[in-house]
Amino acid sequence: MTNEELYSTIAAELVAGHPVTGAYDVDDTVVVAQLNESNVVRDRPTIPAAEILEVIIANPAEWEALTAGQQTMVSMILDLNPAVPTQPGAAARTALTAILGATTVAAVGAIIPETVSQATALGLPVIILGDVQNARAQ
Repeated sequence: MTNEELYSTIAAELVAGHPVTGAYDVDDTVVVAQLNESNVVRDRPTIPAAEILEVIIANPAEWEALTAGQQTMVSMILDLNPAVPTQPGAAARTALTAILGATTVAAVGAIIPETVSQATALGLPVIILGDVQNARAQ
């Protein structure tokens, strides 16, 4: 991302307002804090297969209730997707949801959300004072 793109994105965000705290402050230093504070909850786009495996291991009764074929399918999904997509309708998520037990599915669902800064949510680096000042100067 170029500086011009960064400043343009920040300028648009300042007009739109923060999704949690609302309108951005007039003080640039406060805006930096607003953009960098971790207070935006979003779904992670992927979950490492290892994290899903930990959830499966924590629910052994549900794993043991699966057929050998179902266990193989889960293993293949996790092997082929080191980062399992979390978007509803994603093939790996749909298959895992259909195969795994209810408690395991709920536990995997609980690890999908993450709390990030608005800068991170926008795909931006950590924002510094000069970034906000340059964005406002555009």
